[in-house]
Amino acid sequence: MRDTVEMTEMTKEDVTAMILSAKKQAGLTWEEIAERIDMSPVWTHSAAMGMNAFPRKKPS
Repeated sequence: MRDTVEMTEMTKEDVTAMILSAKKQAGLTWEEIAERIDMSPVWTHSAAMGMNAFPRKKPS
């Protein structure tokens, strides 16, 4: 059994599960994550769930 998954083999659902797991392990809320990246909590959650794309550069 492999310990890692190659990026080409990951689905959107795989990435979502990884994000949710990391969020839970860190004990953070969407509001706390949003504050750290200076984005809104609604946008942060929807982007992390694959409903929005992260911009290459954050808008000013």
